[in-house]
Amino acid sequence: MSEPSEKLPDELRVLNPATEEVVATVPAASAADVDAAVARAARAQTAWAALAPG
Repeated sequence: MSEPSEKLPDELRVLNPATEEVVATVPAASAADVDAAVARAARAQTAWAALAPG
């Protein structure tokens, strides 16, 4: 995956689509950050799925 040509902002605004009001801000993540989070979630899912309910 190629790197974007522009620098990402440090945070992103989350808008209410009906009013366009800013309802939250979240940290921006790079593609590498997202890939790492998905990999960690995939590893954790196996153990999580084995847990007994309740």
